Amino acid sequence: MFFRFGDPLSYSSVATAAVGSAKPALCFPYDYSNVSQIIRSCTSLRSLLQAHARSLTRGSQFNDSLCTLLVNSYSSFGRSDLSLSVFNSSSQPSIRLWNTMLRAYTVTGEHAEAIRFYHSMLQQCVNPDKYTFTFAVKACAGALDFENGSLIHDEIKRRNRQEDVYIGTALVDMYSKLGMVETASQVFDSIPRWDIVTWNAMIAGFSLNNQPHRALDLLGKMFSVGLIPNLVTILNLFPAVCELCSALLCRSLHGFITRRFLLPAVANGLIDAYCKCGRSQAARQIFDQMEGSRDDISWATMISGYAYDGHFIEALKLFDDTKRQNLRLNQVSVLSALSAAAETGDLQKGVEIHTYMVEEDMDLDILLTTMLATMYAKCGDVEKAKLLFDGMLQKDIVAWSAMISGFAQSGQPKEALCIFGEMLSKSITPNSVTLVSILPACADLLDLILGGVFTVLH
Repeated sequence: MFFRFGDPLSYSSVATAAVGSAKPALCFPYDYSNVSQIIRSCTSLRSLLQAHARSLTRGSQFNDSLCTLLVNSYSSFGRSDLSLSVFNSSSQPSIRLWNTMLRAYTVTGEHAEAIRFYHSMLQQCVNPDKYTFTFAVKACAGALDFENGSLIHDEIKRRNRQEDVYIGTALVDMYSKLGMVETASQVFDSIPRWDIVTWNAMIAGFSLNNQPHRALDLLGKMFSVGLIPNLVTILNLFPAVCELCSALLCRSLHGFITRRFLLPAVANGLIDAYCKCGRSQAARQIFDQMEGSRDDISWATMISGYAYDGHFIEALKLFDDTKRQNLRLNQVSVLSALSAAAETGDLQKGVEIHTYMVEEDMDLDILLTTMLATMYAKCGDVEKAKLLFDGMLQKDIVAWSAMISGFAQSGQPKEALCIFGEMLSKSITPNSVTLVSILPACADLLDLILGGVFTVLH
């Protein structure tokens, strides 16, 4: 009994999907021996469905290779349900077809389904190969599923596959994403031969787990064995460079990149790294050189970089530039612009940003709403801040601290203490920012009390 959720794909189900549009059906020159070429030429889900339906009506026999191609093609359009239907239509799927279906789930981001499918393979006594284990481990990494990841790793060891570079690389990536960087490093060291993907996975693991020096040490080892970093290596290094805040390291990396490649994604990383090192002027030079190739991330990175580096006026000027060029800002840009308005106390600019958010119908999630409330509080419009705060279904410690600080700074210590008390009543533990925010309110209230006492004594 195979792993089945639905019926095998029939002509009626494919045809129903294919005629879902009122547009005329595409016409394909048909040749029985050329089905795979037709399927590969499909550039949309609709054309793929039509090609599949046409093949079925002509009585084409879908062998294992064609089924594998279809499973892969449907998953590339995000339709793992249709991939599974094709898989179920095969009476004796090969290991290649099993693996392709497993990969389909990982491609569409359905990691839990991929893990279930893997276990079904074992239940059906299918002998997994290196691709099976690689896709299964990737699914566990995507799902952050340590329990199943550990079980699969044990099975890999039992079958003596742990030294395979593909499986090993997937394990390094999984353990890194689970925050188990030491285990990832042990797996890395156990692989007899590393390829560039393995090196990149381990560098990313160190970089993303706050171990920048180990990431850079590994880069040095790459050079020592004669391996040249590629684009992915550089992108994986940026978090480490940002954490170290080393301008010298930024310049070295910049020089290496300039000699080899300066694509937008790399340039954006350099902008971020320079800003984190306090070199926003160098970041702006790169940004200006990108004219014609800037994307949304470029603008967001430069605006947030200015805000991070304390250049709030420049951040707001760049925000104005994006509006003049009719660019749609992403959440990062708006958050950074609101932060800049809050730090400069520019209520007019803050209201302008809020208006932009409403006009663009931006989703006011907890981050944006908290930042809006913080901006209004810091700019002196505490009532507007309180209105936003009261409308929040979820309030994190940042939102509570912002309101306490807003009332304290606006000379309303009683209100600040009331919000602090409300926060404690909801079992929310104050952090250092909250305590620093409440201290001025306590001092002001004490002054009021003492002032009243002295008045009475007088």
